[in-house]
Amino acid sequence: SGSLAALIGVEIAADEQWQATLRDWARVVRDGGVIIIVDRGHPHEASRRALCGGLSEIEQRHAGRAVITSGLVSHL
Repeated sequence: SGSLAALIGVEIAADEQWQATLRDWARVVRDGGVIIIVDRGHPHEASRRALCGGLSEIEQRHAGRAVITSGLVSHL
């Protein structure tokens, strides 16, 4: 718990249990660490879920057909 500096996850935009998934990912990343999400398409949904999941300083970029969304974890 809280031991990772970063975590790379995939397909959060298509995950029906995305809230629980993001909560689990954030739990293992230290305060100020980064979660990087790789999705196929759905850029708006990926950024919305990252914001609703509590990530801050959201950045998004495209790499071919993949959408890379990243944000900082803040344990308040």
